[in-house]
Amino acid sequence: MLLQAPGVVQDSYGQLHLRGDHGNLQYRMDDIIVPESIGGFGQTLQTRFADRITLTTGALPAQFGYRTAGVVAIDTKGGAIDEAGRVGILGGSYDTQQVYGHAGGSAGDFSY
Repeated sequence: MLLQAPGVVQDSYGQLHLRGDHGNLQYRMDDIIVPESIGGFGQTLQTRFADRITLTTGALPAQFGYRTAGVVAIDTKGGAIDEAGRVGILGGSYDTQQVYGHAGGSAGDFSY
């Protein structure tokens, strides 16, 4: 999904590069910074659980720290909004398949 934004390319290892920068991309989920030690986070992320994904580039405000390439902010769906589930299978070339599923709901003050 991020590859559709202007200035975003992917190298042969699957890493994303924004505006020619290498490795200076920050991920945030629900305003919580995802630690850099989680390698390959952006490449393995399923977009089905996201309510909104925002890519911020350019001169970044101080709240984002020392990032120079960009910030990917992910707002996840809440269980109270998406009280349902889904299961499916995706097929591709070379006989590849991917099975996926998700569920959401709420019980009292707890949402999942």
